Amino acid sequence: MAVNLNNPRIDDSIQRWWQALRRSYKDGDALTRLAYIDMAVFVAAALANALLSMAGLPQTWIRWVALPASLTIFLTRPWTLLTYSFFHDGLLHILLNILALLWTNRLLRNYFPGRRNLTLFLTGTLAGALAYWAGYYAFPSLSEARGSVLLVGASAGIMAMLGMLLCYDPKRRLRFPLFGEVPLSMVCLVLIFLTVAGGDPGGTLAHAGGLTAGVLWALRIRLHGKAVPGHGWWQGIRMRMQYEINKNYNRSQASQASKSTSKENPDPEMEAILDKLRKSGYDGLSEDEKRKLFRPS
Repeated sequence: MAVNLNNPRIDDSIQRWWQALRRSYKDGDALTRLAYIDMAVFVAAALANALLSMAGLPQTWIRWVALPASLTIFLTRPWTLLTYSFFHDGLLHILLNILALLWTNRLLRNYFPGRRNLTLFLTGTLAGALAYWAGYYAFPSLSEARGSVLLVGASAGIMAMLGMLLCYDPKRRLRFPLFGEVPLSMVCLVLIFLTVAGGDPGGTLAHAGGLTAGVLWALRIRLHGKAVPGHGWWQGIRMRMQYEINKNYNRSQASQASKSTSKENPDPEMEAILDKLRKSGYDGLSEDEKRKLFRPS
């Protein structure tokens, strides 16, 4: 059956789908946007491989974004510590990771804001890389192959999120259409088993590292009642930066206002406004005071 691509209904459907996709990305939290980025990277990588294949060229570019098991090679490509989690090996790999990422993120948002979950994900990615390297240098059966082994995928970060869910609120129950209510801990254990048991040695090591990071974070929060490690430190930096920006902005506003007044004929009312500006900032002025501040002299 032939399909008319110029059909207005098809155009409207595509436009609505595209607008919904953009709105979902714009309104989503950090990890939701990361899922979209991972899909975009996968599509771009697939197109690049198709073009290279048609041109008869080798598809060796992956070595420049995947994480090598050899630390000697890694030192020549340090950016791979970040880029390896954005690339995936096949359609099934990316789909399973995206679904797991969105599902675990949705559950974790019941306990923590989205930015904290991103911090957890990134820490799991780092822990996965460390466990991956440790395994290939510690086990003799793996050390011989570390010069040719590469790691890709976001699974280590997802395993950290699963570890957090497993230990932070294990008694929570989820409802499934066919199975009824199932403990969250059971769901996490099944997913962890399938992920760890079905992977290659490098992937299994990275998954174990990410899982360990998530479990340790959950235990720290449950035992000490502390927020996700690193989040308070980052929040402190952000607050300090915002303070410096506001301080410089208020100083600039005060300087501009001082230049607009006459030094030879000081105005008591203007002096009072300037004094208030220095103490409470530009936003502390009323609308009438702001108009008087910048009125022509």
